[in-house]
Amino acid sequence: MKNIFLLLLVITIASCSKQQDPFEWSKDRVGHLTKEMMVYQLDSLYANDSLVKNIKGDEFSNGPSSIEVYEKGGKHLLTLTPLEEDSTSTIEYIRIRDNRFKTLDGITIESDFKTISAAYPVSSIDNMIIIL
Repeated sequence: MKNIFLLLLVITIASCSKQQDPFEWSKDRVGHLTKEMMVYQLDSLYANDSLVKNIKGDEFSNGPSSIEVYEKGGKHLLTLTPLEEDSTSTIEYIRIRDNRFKTLDGITIESDFKTISAAYPVSSIDNMIIIL
């Protein structure tokens, strides 16, 4: 009888553990990605999704090639840029492409400046021109 009670207690405690939200966006995490993740870990992390590794083909492109993450249905989730062109490199930049990623305050890629500044302190604005 004690063994059954102990087994039920262990199962109850184990089922209460919080699952990682695949669309959580925080300072140290975007979905399942963390700051410490290395490029070679992406294949196992996104085993159910598709990874597209862009290869730069001319002498004018510099820096590492980007890696795009797509859901099996074809929805573009993320664009990742490694720190270096090496499988043991960490991810330097993450560009969120899907509006399901959100912060605890409900900020998504579709949030406007008023919503963002109400949720987080904004110390400066960087006007950057990005040509795609």
